[in-house]
Amino acid sequence: MFLIYQKLNFMLGMFLPVEFLPPWLARIAKALPFSYISWAPAKLFVSFTPAAFFELVPRQAMWTAIMAVLTVACYNAGARRISIHGG
Repeated sequence: MFLIYQKLNFMLGMFLPVEFLPPWLARIAKALPFSYISWAPAKLFVSFTPAAFFELVPRQAMWTAIMAVLTVACYNAGARRISIHGG
C-alpha cells in the first residue's frame, strides 16, 4: 500500500501538476488527498494569494481529519483482534 501511495503522490503531486491534466481529470485529482500533499503547498509557495490559502488549507485540514479517523478506526479494529500471550 505504501508503494502505491508513494507513486500516486509522486505522479499527482510533484511530477504532473494538476493544471496540466484535462479538466475532467483535474477535478478528480483535486478531490483526492494526493494533490494536497505536494501540489497545494507548492502552488501556495509559488503564487500566494489569500483566496488560494483559504481554499486549499481547509481542504488539507479536512483530509487530515479524515485520515486520522480512518487510522484510529484501523488501529482499533486491529487491537480488538490481536491476542498476545506471553510472560
